[in-house]
Amino acid sequence: MNLTKLMKVGAGLVALSALLFATPSQAAQPAFNFTSATTQALSNFTVGYKFTIGSSDITLSQLGVFDKDGDGLLSAHDVGIWDSTGTTLLTSTTIASGTGATLSGGNFRYNNIANLTLTANTSYLIGATTGSDEWAYDNYTGLSIDPALTIDENRYSAGATLIAPGTNNPAFPLFSGGNFMFSLGSGSSVPEPGTIALLFASGFSSLGVVARNRRIRK
Repeated sequence: MNLTKLMKVGAGLVALSALLFATPSQAAQPAFNFTSATTQALSNFTVGYKFTIGSSDITLSQLGVFDKDGDGLLSAHDVGIWDSTGTTLLTSTTIASGTGATLSGGNFRYNNIANLTLTANTSYLIGATTGSDEWAYDNYTGLSIDPALTIDENRYSAGATLIAPGTNNPAFPLFSGGNFMFSLGSGSSVPEPGTIALLFASGFSSLGVVARNRRIRK
């Protein structure tokens, strides 16, 4: 076996091993969802909540805003994630009015964002501008919060533009302006099973070629 062929086979087997022993990927899921709630339209605010990540890092892939009845947004909404103090805006997006943004779970419209990993046992803020649309604030039914995080308290700030929500109103559990889709871990993924099968075939084919060449040379 010459050195070039040996290196090619070795590289293929290393890549195959990395795939086999990688952590399986996980479908993105919302931070929370609910069936119904009391809503109101109150413009010129950023509303949201403070939340804390559990014992594992999570990776955000989408940000969303509440769309009552799922029939389209009356105005555009800015959505952002900040550190726990509201000093640093970590990521943001603008959800357009209408029905262009992806509707998921019946309650929220989402935009894709560049993957953002949030650290385990760390708190963050999320907020969305209220615009002309209604947002939920009380009497939630069917409220489900993903166990990978906890929602600590509602937050809001006055102003027409996106600003870190800094004030808590203890009378209410959650201001559901913004939401996010996430997966556990740092965002690495595993190729489809067909890709793995192709690599298997490629690796064993290479080994077969090398073995055959050795027999011919003998």
